[in-house]
Amino acid sequence: MPIASSLLAACLLGAGLVSAQDPGQEAGRDSGSAGPQQPEAPQVPISAFAAPLYLGELPPEVRSLRLIQLIHADVPKAARNVTRTHEETLALGDHIRAMLDLGKGFDELSREYSAAENAERGGVMGSFPEGLLAPQMDAFLFSADVGAVSKPIDLPTGVYVLQRIETYAATRHIFVKGNGEEHRARVQALRARIDAGEDFGAVALEASEDPYSQARGGLFTLFERGANDRLLKAAAFSARVGETVGPIRSPNGWHLIQRVPVEGHPSDLAEHSLIRVRAILISHDNTPVGVVSAPRPMNDAKNLAAEIHDRIRSGEDMAALAREFNDDPGGKERAGDIGWVHRNNPRNASFLTQLFKLGAGEMVGPVLTNAGYVIARREL
Repeated sequence: MPIASSLLAACLLGAGLVSAQDPGQEAGRDSGSAGPQQPEAPQVPISAFAAPLYLGELPPEVRSLRLIQLIHADVPKAARNVTRTHEETLALGDHIRAMLDLGKGFDELSREYSAAENAERGGVMGSFPEGLLAPQMDAFLFSADVGAVSKPIDLPTGVYVLQRIETYAATRHIFVKGNGEEHRARVQALRARIDAGEDFGAVALEASEDPYSQARGGLFTLFERGANDRLLKAAAFSARVGETVGPIRSPNGWHLIQRVPVEGHPSDLAEHSLIRVRAILISHDNTPVGVVSAPRPMNDAKNLAAEIHDRIRSGEDMAALAREFNDDPGGKERAGDIGWVHRNNPRNASFLTQLFKLGAGEMVGPVLTNAGYVIARREL
């Protein structure tokens, strides 16, 4: 998992490959008590490697959140010193939301009340496409405006107060190479010029030592919110639009970051957090119980996967081969398409993570997984 987090696991929809609940339900308290029977949610396309699948022509919308987790005595594996009742915890959730409505800082309340391991970092969870988090969380996140705070959300792992936060931060950048005092003095002098009214872009064009951004007048990365943002990325999200932050020290030198409007920022400067993937699974008869299997010996599966890989490399159509050979559930019908994959989806198989390091049209595999051998290609 890219984000090895018990908190994230608690917030995910679950280990199943289909949605068990309509993500459009009201995002309020839900104690799980009996009520009117709800119609069964429609099944979504499944795969052994990605859930849910995002098969639209365009990538899915991504939104970001932070949260406060409140534990009570009824939560499984709660520490023995947790004596607060379920009802007291719900009341505390209402109290925290009221304090937020009155202007109390989310970071401060997170540090004071949250039981989550990211409490000291303000409870930031990062960015998610719809359908990945628990349905009540999804329903709030994908209906709320930036800055909105949820009602207390009651899950088996605790009571949560969520806030939708900005997903993207566009930036300009100035870099001075070197970590000596003379380099720090130089970047401080550049900061003083900007603070005195000089245009950040003009100063970057004249003085920045980062060729990536210098030639663009300092235009730099369009960052996407993550769970553990550091250095330049963290600085960008801490700033207001138009504000300059720094000097910031990195192993390579000193940086100034200015946050600028997202609108109009060059699209080629966006972080590549979503890719389109096609994959073929060749399974065998020695997979774990409950995992995809096929009536062929493991060595035969290995040889068939190697043959398919070579045929693709020699120019055969991967989609056609997927329709013929793919053992991934629904994979023949989808011609191996497993849709858009988000870099920070903790459910991603390791071969999907490898594809983010490759360019469009490049492949990994055959890779041995617990479901069989996989050949995967980055499409976009």
